[in-house]
Amino acid sequence: MTRINQVDQVLMLLRQQLQRMGKAQRRPQAAKAGTPSAIKRAAALAQIEGLSPEDLEQSLIRALLTEEFGEALASDARFQKVVADVHRIIATDRETSQLLRQAVEQLKQPGTG
Repeated sequence: MTRINQVDQVLMLLRQQLQRMGKAQRRPQAAKAGTPSAIKRAAALAQIEGLSPEDLEQSLIRALLTEEFGEALASDARFQKVVADVHRIIATDRETSQLLRQAVEQLKQPGTG
């Protein structure tokens, strides 16, 4: 039997969220009241000129992990190391890396988020 470690679990969560995000882009969403979601903040960052693709990818990963685990965890200083580690791992997987690039491209489109 194959064992799934924590990194594999995080990658599976991110992959699922990236796929859901792609599907959500294809259908209208109801606006949520209150503060902007982490995904909306990542979409706003994607509109800024001059950010590197790596910065945008890490912003999206941070947003997805924040949506999954909450703002309290995201404010922990160690969270950025987790984001960087997850980004590094995703970059080595061709399929997941492609999903991430596609999601960043979708964020760059006006009206995303």
